[in-house]
Amino acid sequence: MITLYSPMDKSFIYWVAASGGVKAGQIVKSSTGAAPVAAAHTGQTILGLAMEDADAGTAAKIYPLGGTVLEIDYDSASATQAASDSMLGTLYDITVDGTSGEMALDLADTTGAFCFLVGYDNTKKKARIVVDEADLLIT
Repeated sequence: MITLYSPMDKSFIYWVAASGGVKAGQIVKSSTGAAPVAAAHTGQTILGLAMEDADAGTAAKIYPLGGTVLEIDYDSASATQAASDSMLGTLYDITVDGTSGEMALDLADTTGAFCFLVGYDNTKKKARIVVDEADLLIT
């Protein structure tokens, strides 16, 4: 699950959840309602981080992401399993598990990338990221 690493004093926004709903800890975008971001995201549509589960047609509680540092697991299936200082400031893509909806950072994928790597912990296999503001609908 993606979590807030450095929360700021921001107001939550509420957006109707799209078909399929959203799960807490998912980065969500505006797509006929709030919907989980897919890998290789493009466009200025990201709303923020879902703070709780929301079924389709109900209000999704979302934390706007402008300048917010998030913590995310490394993708265990990625060809790259460790970050290094030389990777900081690089945009990486996420993967989304088709069953659980869990999101992870793919340290080997810079295609369609929208997450800046700003910190890492190779022992815990966790990355700290900031979503590229060019992809944010609401900051």
